[in-house]
Amino acid sequence: MIELSASSVAQYLSCRRRFRWSQIWQPPAIHTPVALWFGKTAHRGFELMLQGASAADAWRQAEREEWGSFPGTPEAEEARSSGPQVLNYLWEYLQEYLSELEFCYSETPFRFQLREGVVFSGRFDAIAKHPDGIYVVDLKFVSQFRGGWDRDPQMTAYYWAARKVYGDKLAGVLVLQVKKKLPDPPAIRADGHISTNRWQQRTSYLVARRVVRETYEVDVPLAVREWLYWLREQPDPVVRPEYLWRSLGQLQSWERYMTAIAEEIASPTTFWYPNPGWHCSTCPFSGPCLALDDGDEEAAMEMLESYVRVEV
Repeated sequence: MIELSASSVAQYLSCRRRFRWSQIWQPPAIHTPVALWFGKTAHRGFELMLQGASAADAWRQAEREEWGSFPGTPEAEEARSSGPQVLNYLWEYLQEYLSELEFCYSETPFRFQLREGVVFSGRFDAIAKHPDGIYVVDLKFVSQFRGGWDRDPQMTAYYWAARKVYGDKLAGVLVLQVKKKLPDPPAIRADGHISTNRWQQRTSYLVARRVVRETYEVDVPLAVREWLYWLREQPDPVVRPEYLWRSLGQLQSWERYMTAIAEEIASPTTFWYPNPGWHCSTCPFSGPCLALDDGDEEAAMEMLESYVRVEV
């Protein structure tokens, strides 16, 4: 049985050979990439927060669950120390800027058969209830914001699955990009007051608000209040929400496309050709792939057989 997900479909469209080989062999890994470990831990932490845990407790429990794959590098230690603050910042952002949405833990996985031997499965990161309907939430912890979600095939697959689950109740997909590093607090002047410089400080409303509360017990200077109000209207540097929609025609086209992909994946005559690009530099199959394209099939198979076989 071949299990497809939104991410594996994106990988298939990116490089068929890597997609196919990753179904058969598990390449050896010296350590888990920090970004992958942080993302899995933060996703799990957010799930626990939706179930009532505080940011600190949620991170602590999620960290215990993912400790076996902790990379143990200085970079990983830095990411680990920022985890609770990032989760707390995300929670404050949702309450401050997206209070019209009721975020809920998504317990039920989905699973659809595309054809015999091929299924599409997964689980949503969360759902957000709104008077207009249900938004399915896709949470992404990133180093830098990216765009193009309106054309992203992974998001189209995600939306297609959400439509299958929620039907006409679906209002859309909400992509929440969250940076893994928080901005600096505002500067404190020599006289003890907060600097209200609008253009030379890399801070955010949520960070600055906390510092203002800590600095001024009662009387907040007018200049600081005006600066704080201005800061709230600026795009947040840590969290970027983006609402996505797909038309019925787009979803029907995607379903036909998914069916064609399933047929191709299941066919014994499919040629698993590579798609060279920037992603080759981080691909765990680059060694055997280069050997195969160089005509040395024996060397390619020797390298592949040194991996852990996950398909019988």
